[in-house]
Amino acid sequence: MSNFSDDDDDEPIALSGGALAALQEFLKEKEAAEERFQALKQAAEEKAAAVAAANAAHEADAARLLALKAVAIPADLAKTIDISDFKEDWQLSQFWYNTATRDAFSNEAIAHTSDGGRIGCVSSPSAFVTLKRMDPANRDLFVFEFDKRFDIYGREFVFYDFNHPTSLDEFAGSRPLKGTFDFLIVDPPFLSDECWTKTAQTVKWLIKPDTGKILVNTGQVMGPRVCSMLGCTLTSFLPMHQNGLSNEFRTYVNYKSMAFPALSSTKK
Repeated sequence: MSNFSDDDDDEPIALSGGALAALQEFLKEKEAAEERFQALKQAAEEKAAAVAAANAAHEADAARLLALKAVAIPADLAKTIDISDFKEDWQLSQFWYNTATRDAFSNEAIAHTSDGGRIGCVSSPSAFVTLKRMDPANRDLFVFEFDKRFDIYGREFVFYDFNHPTSLDEFAGSRPLKGTFDFLIVDPPFLSDECWTKTAQTVKWLIKPDTGKILVNTGQVMGPRVCSMLGCTLTSFLPMHQNGLSNEFRTYVNYKSMAFPALSSTKK
């Protein structure tokens, strides 16, 4: 028998002064981040509308461009957006890379593409945001992502659900995607055989046959699948996330790289 009465059970749990202050600070930061994101979204929409109007001969054409999100936000605005403006959604398995890792992936993609090259970030929005801030010359950048907050990037955002590996909107042929990418940064959202198998289908659909380069960041447990399905090799690079993860992550590539040297195949 319990020594507590029913009245005792109904008493509200009181937070300590320190815990209450921490909670209030967390809620304040969350509200401020949301306000900044909404301001960025509004600015992106306004500038996209201006670009669409400038590129269209008629008002109806501008409306159609916007409806298709066929314009990208201007580079000057993209340079002001940081991944910190997008709070991680753990329900979507979002864990952003730290600055050093984001920079390493982005610089690698730029170094291994030439003028007119096309770089895609598959479930790797933090790398994409970094690339947009770097604003590499004459590169076509895309992010393939389930989180529609990233649609502020207009035509450079492609809604992506790994459950439908090749159902990617090409705007009726005006935004070709299949077999057009020179470099892909890939980070499947879940460490499961199903997620990786379907993500690999997406990669094979997007990458240029024979010449396309692939950089994969995922849990070490998925290493054998990465290597067998995409012809990748384990590298010595150790990717890090800004808030830490309990799972050990590793980086794999399907090409020779000075920045991401391969380890012995016995260490996969």
